[in-house]
Amino acid sequence: MDSRDAMIASLEDVKAYAEERARKNPVVASRILMRSPGLNNEGRRRLRRELPGLPDSYVDCAERYSIGTVELGMAALRPRSFGGEDLVDRLVMANGPANPVFGFLQARGLYEVASWESDPIGVKGRGAPDEGEVFWVDISSGGDFIVSPLAPDFAAFMVMAARLWQGVHTGADIEEILQGVQLSPWQQEGWRSLGSMVLEP
Repeated sequence: MDSRDAMIASLEDVKAYAEERARKNPVVASRILMRSPGLNNEGRRRLRRELPGLPDSYVDCAERYSIGTVELGMAALRPRSFGGEDLVDRLVMANGPANPVFGFLQARGLYEVASWESDPIGVKGRGAPDEGEVFWVDISSGGDFIVSPLAPDFAAFMVMAARLWQGVHTGADIEEILQGVQLSPWQQEGWRSLGSMVLEP
C-alpha cells in the first residue's frame, strides 16, 4: 500500500492501511485502527429507535466496524463534539437541538454522522431519492454554509477519505486519488475542494 499503484479501493483496504500506519506510528494507533465488530445488537436497536431515519448503508458500516474513535486523515468518523465517547450518544446529540446547525441539516434531510475538522459530514436519510448520499457541510469558511456532495454512501466516503490520507503520505495528487473511483462529477469536485486543503500543491 505504500505504492501509488495500490490506491485504497475497499473498506478492507482502509483497515489494512490504518494498520500499516499504526505500525509506523504506534502513538496514534488508538485513533486510526478500525476494529470489528462495531455496534452490537443493543447499539443497533437503540440507534434505530432514536434515529429511525438513518440510512441502512450508514448503520451497516457502524455495525461492521467500531468507527466511533476512528480518524482517517482529516475525517473523524463520528459527529463533532456532542456527547461522550459512545458513538450512539454522539449521533443522538448531534442530530437534535444541542447542535447549533441541526435546523439547517434537518431542512436538507441530512443526519450528521462524521466531521471534517470542524465541519459536519451528513448523510441523506431513509426514503430520500438520494438515500445514504454523503455531503460535506462547510460551516467554517464564513458566509453562507456550502453543501457539497462527496460519495454515494458512507462506505465510499470512508474509502475516499482514506485515499486522500494515503495521498498525503505518498505524494499523490488529487487526480491520481480520483482515478478509477465511482463518483459523480459533483462528488469529485467536493474531493478536489477538500484535497486542496491537505495535499501539497
